[in-house]
Amino acid sequence: MSSDKIKLKTNRDHANNEQTLRRLMDDLSFALRRQEVVKESPLIVDFMSRWSALFQENEVRAEFARITTVALTSKFFSKLDEHTPSLLRIFAKRGGAQGQRIRKLLVPLAQCACINVKRECVLKALFVYLNEDPDNLFKEYMDVNFFPMLKLHSKKW
Repeated sequence: MSSDKIKLKTNRDHANNEQTLRRLMDDLSFALRRQEVVKESPLIVDFMSRWSALFQENEVRAEFARITTVALTSKFFSKLDEHTPSLLRIFAKRGGAQGQRIRKLLVPLAQCACINVKRECVLKALFVYLNEDPDNLFKEYMDVNFFPMLKLHSKKW
Protein backbone atom coordinates (compact mmCIF):
# COMPACT_ATOMS: atom_id res chain seq x y z
CA MET A 1 0.00 0.00 0.00
CA SER A 2 2.77 2.44 0.83
CA SER A 3 4.43 1.88 -2.57
CA ASP A 4 1.15 2.88 -4.27
CA LYS A 5 1.05 6.07 -2.22
CA ILE A 6 4.62 6.85 -3.23
CA LYS A 7 3.76 6.29 -6.91
CA LEU A 8 0.72 8.55 -6.65
CA LYS A 9 2.73 11.27 -4.93
CA THR A 10 5.50 10.99 -7.53
CA ASN A 11 2.98 11.23 -10.37
CA ARG A 12 1.30 14.23 -8.74
CA ASP A 13 4.64 15.97 -8.22
CA HIS A 14 5.62 15.18 -11.80
CA ALA A 15 2.35 16.66 -13.11
CA ASN A 16 2.91 19.78 -10.99
CA ASN A 17 6.45 20.05 -12.34
CA GLU A 18 5.13 19.91 -15.91
CA GLN A 19 2.67 22.71 -15.18
CA THR A 20 5.36 24.79 -13.49
CA LEU A 21 7.77 24.18 -16.35
CA ARG A 22 5.07 25.11 -18.88
CA ARG A 23 4.37 28.35 -16.99
CA LEU A 24 8.07 29.23 -16.87
CA MET A 25 8.48 28.54 -20.59
CA ASP A 26 5.40 30.64 -21.37
CA ASP A 27 6.72 33.51 -19.26
CA LEU A 28 10.10 33.31 -20.98
CA SER A 29 8.60 33.19 -24.47
CA PHE A 30 6.29 36.09 -23.57
CA ALA A 31 9.30 38.17 -22.57
CA LEU A 32 11.06 37.27 -25.82
CA ARG A 33 7.99 38.12 -27.92
CA ARG A 34 7.53 41.42 -26.09
CA GLN A 35 11.18 42.35 -26.70
CA GLU A 36 10.85 41.44 -30.36
CA VAL A 37 7.73 43.56 -30.80
CA VAL A 38 9.07 46.57 -28.91
CA LYS A 39 12.57 46.63 -30.38
CA GLU A 40 12.10 45.30 -33.90
CA SER A 41 8.50 46.31 -34.72
CA PRO A 42 8.00 43.35 -37.08
CA LEU A 43 5.25 43.22 -39.67
CA ILE A 44 2.19 41.28 -38.56
CA VAL A 45 2.79 38.68 -41.26
CA ASP A 46 6.35 38.11 -40.03
CA PHE A 47 5.24 37.92 -36.41
CA MET A 48 2.49 35.43 -37.29
CA SER A 49 4.89 33.22 -39.21
CA ARG A 50 7.46 33.30 -36.40
CA TRP A 51 5.00 32.71 -33.55
CA SER A 52 2.23 30.87 -35.43
CA ALA A 53 1.22 28.72 -32.45
CA LEU A 54 0.09 31.86 -30.62
CA PHE A 55 -2.75 32.34 -33.06
CA GLN A 56 -4.49 29.11 -32.10
CA GLU A 57 -7.64 29.57 -30.02
CA ASN A 58 -6.32 27.86 -26.90
CA GLU A 59 -3.09 29.89 -27.02
CA VAL A 60 -4.98 33.17 -27.41
CA ARG A 61 -7.02 32.30 -24.33
CA ALA A 62 -3.91 31.29 -22.38
CA GLU A 63 -2.05 34.46 -23.38
CA PHE A 64 -5.03 36.63 -22.41
CA ALA A 65 -5.26 34.89 -19.02
CA ARG A 66 -1.51 35.25 -18.48
CA ILE A 67 -1.62 39.00 -19.15
CA THR A 68 -4.92 39.92 -17.50
CA THR A 69 -5.58 36.99 -15.11
CA VAL A 70 -9.11 36.87 -16.56
CA ALA A 71 -10.70 33.98 -18.45
CA LEU A 72 -11.27 35.34 -21.97
CA THR A 73 -14.20 33.17 -23.04
CA SER A 74 -16.32 33.60 -19.92
CA LYS A 75 -15.55 37.33 -19.77
CA PHE A 76 -16.46 37.77 -23.44
CA PHE A 77 -19.76 35.94 -23.11
CA SER A 78 -20.71 37.70 -19.87
CA LYS A 79 -20.10 41.10 -21.48
CA LEU A 80 -21.94 40.03 -24.64
CA ASP A 81 -24.93 38.95 -22.52
CA GLU A 82 -24.76 42.24 -20.61
CA HIS A 83 -24.80 44.34 -23.79
CA THR A 84 -27.27 42.22 -25.79
CA PRO A 85 -30.39 44.27 -24.89
CA SER A 86 -28.65 47.50 -25.95
CA LEU A 87 -27.39 45.91 -29.16
CA LEU A 88 -30.88 44.64 -29.99
CA ARG A 89 -32.28 48.16 -29.53
CA ILE A 90 -29.58 49.56 -31.83
CA PHE A 91 -30.26 46.86 -34.43
CA ALA A 92 -34.01 47.58 -34.31
CA LYS A 93 -33.38 51.22 -35.22
CA ARG A 94 -31.30 50.31 -38.28
CA GLY A 95 -33.16 50.80 -41.55
CA GLY A 96 -32.62 50.08 -45.20
CA ALA A 97 -31.12 46.94 -46.69
CA GLN A 98 -28.78 46.53 -43.74
CA GLY A 99 -31.71 46.65 -41.31
CA GLN A 100 -33.56 44.01 -43.33
CA ARG A 101 -30.53 41.71 -43.28
CA ILE A 102 -30.20 42.21 -39.52
CA ARG A 103 -33.89 41.45 -38.94
CA LYS A 104 -33.56 38.22 -40.96
CA LEU A 105 -30.61 37.18 -38.82
CA LEU A 106 -32.59 37.83 -35.64
CA VAL A 107 -35.59 35.67 -36.64
CA PRO A 108 -34.31 32.60 -34.72
CA LEU A 109 -34.54 34.65 -31.50
CA ALA A 110 -38.34 34.51 -31.69
CA GLN A 111 -38.26 30.75 -32.25
CA CYS A 112 -35.79 29.75 -29.52
CA ALA A 113 -34.86 31.33 -26.20
CA CYS A 114 -31.62 29.35 -25.99
CA ILE A 115 -28.67 31.50 -24.88
CA ASN A 116 -26.38 30.05 -27.56
CA VAL A 117 -28.86 30.91 -30.33
CA LYS A 118 -29.21 34.41 -28.90
CA ARG A 119 -25.45 34.92 -28.81
CA GLU A 120 -25.00 33.62 -32.35
CA CYS A 121 -27.78 35.86 -33.71
CA VAL A 122 -26.44 38.95 -31.95
CA LEU A 123 -22.88 38.33 -33.14
CA LYS A 124 -24.01 37.78 -36.73
CA ALA A 125 -26.17 40.91 -36.60
CA LEU A 126 -23.24 42.87 -35.18
CA PHE A 127 -21.13 41.75 -38.12
CA VAL A 128 -23.76 43.02 -40.56
CA TYR A 129 -24.08 46.26 -38.58
CA LEU A 130 -20.31 46.74 -38.95
CA ASN A 131 -20.53 46.02 -42.70
CA GLU A 132 -18.78 42.67 -42.41
CA ASP A 133 -19.84 39.33 -43.83
CA PRO A 134 -21.37 37.20 -41.03
CA ASP A 135 -20.39 34.04 -42.94
CA ASN A 136 -16.78 34.84 -42.04
CA LEU A 137 -17.64 34.80 -38.34
CA PHE A 138 -18.48 31.14 -37.89
CA LYS A 139 -16.47 28.45 -39.63
CA GLU A 140 -17.55 24.88 -39.14
CA TYR A 141 -15.38 21.87 -39.77
CA MET A 142 -16.49 19.74 -42.66
CA ASP A 143 -14.70 16.58 -43.71
CA VAL A 144 -13.61 17.27 -47.28
CA ASN A 145 -13.51 13.55 -48.03
CA PHE A 146 -17.13 13.01 -47.00
CA PHE A 147 -18.82 14.10 -50.23
CA PRO A 148 -16.57 12.16 -52.64
CA MET A 149 -17.09 9.09 -50.46
CA LEU A 150 -20.84 9.68 -50.51
CA LYS A 151 -20.81 9.80 -54.33
CA LEU A 152 -18.67 6.68 -54.45
CA HIS A 153 -21.07 4.75 -52.20
CA SER A 154 -24.17 6.00 -54.02
CA LYS A 155 -22.82 4.67 -57.33
CA LYS A 156 -22.54 1.19 -55.85
CA TRP A 157 -26.24 1.09 -55.03
